Amino acid sequence: MRFWRTVAESYFILLACAIISTFSGLLAESNLGFLTTFSFLLFMVPVINDISGNVGSILGARLSSALHLGTIARGQRRELYFNLKALSLSSLVMYAATSLFLLLYLLAVGGSAKYALVMLVSGLLLTPAVILSSTLLALFSFARGLDPDNVTGPVITSLCDVLGMCSLVLSARLIL
Repeated sequence: MRFWRTVAESYFILLACAIISTFSGLLAESNLGFLTTFSFLLFMVPVINDISGNVGSILGARLSSALHLGTIARGQRRELYFNLKALSLSSLVMYAATSLFLLLYLLAVGGSAKYALVMLVSGLLLTPAVILSSTLLALFSFARGLDPDNVTGPVITSLCDVLGMCSLVLSARLIL
């Protein structure tokens, strides 16, 4: 019974994720001229999407476990706030460290340090959106009787592809 429930929940979620991920490609296509002018940005896309997708999926999994265990119940928000703070800090540290390593690399090869700033600003823009999205997805799916494990992982990964591309293009257009 549990197997078929997972299949039924996942089918429509994965279909929605395919549609969501298409928007990331459309966004990249609509900014192709800009992205090829500053081709180093293309290197940054998987890094940004990976960090944000990992953080969002980890938060979703932690919240899902807490919801199933009942440690995040009405009036008991300490566990929720702990997870939000921990994953927000973790994400910001990851983006800061990645930006620092990128800066060191760029200085060593004579590249523009502005790319490291683009990475950092993208992460600063993306982190709150990912944390909020993952939290709302977990809480909403659980409240609707769906298993948050079947919802948050796939949806947040697809959503991070779109949000990651948006934050990268936005920060690059502001900085470069």
